[in-house]
Amino acid sequence: MMRARLTSEQVAAIVVSIVCIVTVAAVLTLTWDDSPDGTSSLSVETSGHGTVSYEDSYPFGTVADVWITPDDGYVIYGITVDGEPVGLTNNLNVFMDRDRDIFIDFREASSDDVEVEVDVSITEVMGIIVTGGIGDVSKTYEWGTLTPGGTISVVPGTSITFTLTLADGYRFVDMRINGNEVPPSETFVVGDVTADMNIELWLMKTDVDPGMYVIHAEHNGHGSVTPSDCEVAAGGSVTLTVSPNDGYMVSSVLVNYSEVELSDGKLVLSDIDGNKVVSVTFEEIEYTETVTVSVGDNGTVSPSGDVPVAYGDDLTISIVPDEGYRISKVTMDGEDVTSSVTGQELVLREVKSNHDITVAFEKITYTVAVSSGGHGSVDPDGDVLVEYGDSLTVKIAPDTGYVLKSVILDGIDVTSSVSGLVFVLNDVVSDHSVRVEFEVITYTVTVTAGENGSADPTTSVVEYGKSLKIVFIPEPGYRTSYLTINGGDRIVPDDRTNYVIDDIIEDKAVEVFFERDDSAYASVSVAIVGHGTVNGNSDSFKDEVLKESSYTITSVPSEGYRLSKVLVDNVEVPTSEGVYVLKDIARDTAVEVVFEILMFTVTVNVGEHGSCDQQTQVVEYGSDLTFTFTPDSRYAVHSVTVDGVPVEIVDGTYVLRDIRADHVVAVTFWKVEFDIEISAGENGSASPSGIQRVQENESLTVVFTPSEGYTYDFVLVDGEEGTLTNGTYVFSNVLADHEISVTFKRIVITVSIDPTEGGSVEASSEAPYYYGDPLTLTFTPDVWYGLKSVTVNGVDVTAQLTDSKYVFSALTEDQTVSAVFEKYTVVDRIEVEGPSKTVYASSENTLDTSGLTVTAYYTDGSSRVVTDYELSPTDLTGKSGVVTVTVRYSESYSNTDKTVEASFSVKKASGEFTAYVTEYNGAAVNERLSQYVFDLKGLEPGGDAITFKVKVSDETGLSGVDFNACVWVQNLQDSSKNCALSKNIILTAESGGNRLFSGDLYGIADGSGLQTDVGSVPAGGMEITFTLRMSSSAGSDTMNQSLSFNLGVYAYDVEGQ
Repeated sequence: MMRARLTSEQVAAIVVSIVCIVTVAAVLTLTWDDSPDGTSSLSVETSGHGTVSYEDSYPFGTVADVWITPDDGYVIYGITVDGEPVGLTNNLNVFMDRDRDIFIDFREASSDDVEVEVDVSITEVMGIIVTGGIGDVSKTYEWGTLTPGGTISVVPGTSITFTLTLADGYRFVDMRINGNEVPPSETFVVGDVTADMNIELWLMKTDVDPGMYVIHAEHNGHGSVTPSDCEVAAGGSVTLTVSPNDGYMVSSVLVNYSEVELSDGKLVLSDIDGNKVVSVTFEEIEYTETVTVSVGDNGTVSPSGDVPVAYGDDLTISIVPDEGYRISKVTMDGEDVTSSVTGQELVLREVKSNHDITVAFEKITYTVAVSSGGHGSVDPDGDVLVEYGDSLTVKIAPDTGYVLKSVILDGIDVTSSVSGLVFVLNDVVSDHSVRVEFEVITYTVTVTAGENGSADPTTSVVEYGKSLKIVFIPEPGYRTSYLTINGGDRIVPDDRTNYVIDDIIEDKAVEVFFERDDSAYASVSVAIVGHGTVNGNSDSFKDEVLKESSYTITSVPSEGYRLSKVLVDNVEVPTSEGVYVLKDIARDTAVEVVFEILMFTVTVNVGEHGSCDQQTQVVEYGSDLTFTFTPDSRYAVHSVTVDGVPVEIVDGTYVLRDIRADHVVAVTFWKVEFDIEISAGENGSASPSGIQRVQENESLTVVFTPSEGYTYDFVLVDGEEGTLTNGTYVFSNVLADHEISVTFKRIVITVSIDPTEGGSVEASSEAPYYYGDPLTLTFTPDVWYGLKSVTVNGVDVTAQLTDSKYVFSALTEDQTVSAVFEKYTVVDRIEVEGPSKTVYASSENTLDTSGLTVTAYYTDGSSRVVTDYELSPTDLTGKSGVVTVTVRYSESYSNTDKTVEASFSVKKASGEFTAYVTEYNGAAVNERLSQYVFDLKGLEPGGDAITFKVKVSDETGLSGVDFNACVWVQNLQDSSKNCALSKNIILTAESGGNRLFSGDLYGIADGSGLQTDVGSVPAGGMEITFTLRMSSSAGSDTMNQSLSFNLGVYAYDVEGQ
């Protein structure tokens, strides 16, 4: 079988797409026969998603031919032989000098892979052409089958072995891969595949006379080969005529890929002994033409002179004017071709004859557009032509009253470059625009006003030759006196309200002065009568005011006086709060203001049983008035008030001094009275209290009230001990002064406690107890007794006890407390519930009582949970099935001893399974779990998990029957013995899609373990998948160590539960 290999130099494009990589590996056990005289076995495993064609065994020393075909959308990602990687190929040849293990990893095609499109074109030598190759992995055509074919995906660099199976009636003539001739072969290899490929086949039908051979001729165009296809008998000869087209010649002739020579355009093939493929290459004949290039001054051309040009070639002539010059004219053979010059280049296409090229240059000129905006002129004006590098001078002439405002060059202000109204544009190398603008001349007129007036405007900007009107604004009572301009003579304007400055052609400084206008004033004479002030004056005065203005008169009387009247020109006028306003004063005016002293009324009111020497009367401001009061017999002055306020009298007399307002003086009389002084001590009160006045022969009742928690202590009346009646004391028929005082004391509360036999009562504090005190009573039964009831003042409060305590938050009355204790009744029976889990005797021999509840029931119907019980037996060694355990509970004080039986399910192990690690993080492993150390390096909080699979097989004789199993994990430690298991590493076990257990490795580091009953397991064993993951709550630590632990799987028979 022949093979052909395509190298990387024979590939074209790479097609890239992006997918995810999923690698799944399965592990099989490999065995082999070491005998060189026998056979060698071949074991092949895959990750899935592809098929492999091979034999299970081969004769020793032969080559195994393994064909590998990925599923659609997948590629061959890796091949290992006996654990060593080999090159990627779809046809693997393995030398069978021993047993061999092959693992093939398929994955989804990704962006890093090459999508290769295999396009096949078939030429039947008699002139029929068929194309194909886009389709399935194995493509079948009329002429046969290509495997693989169509569009396939491979990892870059993969070798692909193709197989061509020709249909009946066809045979090979020639073959090309990507245009490269290769020997025809039914099997050929394309190596280092990175791009699409094209396979060309030349086939011949086998129904042609077998004694005849096919002569097939081909060429690259630009000529002919006659005949192109023919049949020739064996040993015969044929002459082929090779004819190039006009302008072409024969470059090479190949017969079956070997070069031969022509003779006078003829190829003679003699003694033909097989099919022949004749390949002819034509190439163009090269001729030389002359292009003569000449140039004038002020520029260069390249190339120049006589330039040889191959027939039909293009010629590019570079034309470069000197600085300041440009191409004026280009002629070719006397015709103007200037318009054909592009970017200083002239290109002659397909030169097939001689040509004469002439190039001329001319100096560059530019246009400068000069313009102005009015009110002046420029010279020159309009569009001006300026040669490259020359200068242009522009003269500027403003009109009278105008000046140059700006010169704008190409939109940029260049006014600062103007000198003496001349602007020079130097070194012109491009078109420009120059715009000149003028503006009118302006002057500043400043107006300054002296005192007592102003002027408008104060500052003005006035154009050349214009006028300005100044308006004068004197203050009231003033008028314009004169003005000066630039410090010149005084000017008195005809109309003193304004002045006009005409034909202003310079800055002006104007000063305006004002003077008093006596005719604008009138006098106001004010005369003051009495005590007071007018406008702050206490004496008469005179003011001057502007006519037609107003004048305000403010009159303020002195203390003790009031404004009587105001006269204007002897006519009384009304005022408002002492103010009068003279309005629109037109002449001199006389004002008189009159003040008068204030008078007040003193009203005298006299009660019964007495008299007063004064009557109601009017008195002047500041005067005094004396009152004398005389009571009737057996009466006395009771009170004297002035304007309702009590005042003191001396010997029956009162003096009302410095009267400055109206007053009311009132006097009352009453019979003679006595004082009773009343006082109450702390923590109580008296009503009334203090000093109380009681009239002769009258009575007074005093009520004393203690505060809460207090009562009466001692009563003292006129220095002697007294007695209260219901808290009240009465003074009857009072004929003298008296005093009474009462003190108070705390109320004492009596607490009586009468306990019965069988217990005691303890108070939180000792007597005496006072009103409001708290008190806690604790009831303690004696041994074998219990508290039955508690009553307070005859009321049952047992339900209110907390922890055998009764609390008085605040004592407010005497309390009587009784407690009743009674003996316990004896235990009638005990009952048990539990336990919480099944015991596996293979791993635990001591009974686990977690969840076991023991309850004691008493003869009085009560019950309670007890914990001081005994169990027998607790050692389960050698036991299996249901085990009966005796539970014993005793109460020494009641002399009782009760027992009850409890049943526990004990599962006796029938044997232990052997566990192998078969896969670790996707990589195949075949090692006993007990000897395997797990590498946790890189395990980090919240990161990817580590997954490993364990295959459990039976080595205890249970094979062939179903069994139950217990899985447990314990004795976990890291490789460095540091037991760094506080990192929250979670271990999860699953089998058959069911979770067995999940827990933190920190929790099993102490050997307590994780375990579960997985129930019935098939006789063939089971596979358990374990996952290690670091919790995200572990912080930022990353594992950098290995881990080992004990994992056991025990079997027990189903019926032995």
